[in-house]
Amino acid sequence: MCLGLHLIKFKYFALYQAVMFNKQNINNILFFLFLACCSSLWSQYEEVDFKKSEKSFFGVQVGLIGLWVHHEARLVESIVLRSELGFDMVGFFRDDVFASNPENAVGGPFFAPTIALEPRWYYNLERRSKENKSTTKNSASFIALETKYYPDLFLLTGAPDGTQLAEQLAICPRWGIKRTVAKNFTYELGIGYKIYYVLQDEDRSRVNDEEGFINMHLKVGYTF
Repeated sequence: MCLGLHLIKFKYFALYQAVMFNKQNINNILFFLFLACCSSLWSQYEEVDFKKSEKSFFGVQVGLIGLWVHHEARLVESIVLRSELGFDMVGFFRDDVFASNPENAVGGPFFAPTIALEPRWYYNLERRSKENKSTTKNSASFIALETKYYPDLFLLTGAPDGTQLAEQLAICPRWGIKRTVAKNFTYELGIGYKIYYVLQDEDRSRVNDEEGFINMHLKVGYTF
């Protein structure tokens, strides 16, 4: 009986050792494969002559919901910082425009001043360059993270007296493409998800704070 128990224990011990040995071998193999992949990627990284974005330029753009002046400045290689100043349409898609007197009817849409900062990664500049496609004024596909500020300053296009815009911040990760025609004319398409954060409003119940929705844009413009 004792001999049988010892044999069973020995079998389980041997099986455990075999499993641990195989597990250790698998971990070692995966570790060396990981090192090999890293080494290969690093060697390719060192050999690639990356296409750099434009160093700096200004431009103006007009879209279905606004007008903007912008500037793009290279940070590193294919990553730029885009700064923007302009007017956005408000009070059309969201209830963020209201009258100080609830009895006053607030029609829309109106246009409000905005300030935006947006890091952009033009991720296929190198490929477009190798395919002899234009990369003028950063003509490429991009991934971006826009942060836009809506100050409560004034509204355009006939807003009634006492009409206000809730001071707010909007954050929008997006994907898009930009193309240049005849060296200076540009068009841009993008899609993302924009979330609004109300910064200051006496009656926050009038505005849907932290509301998000799919954001699409189409802009045409001219660069200098």
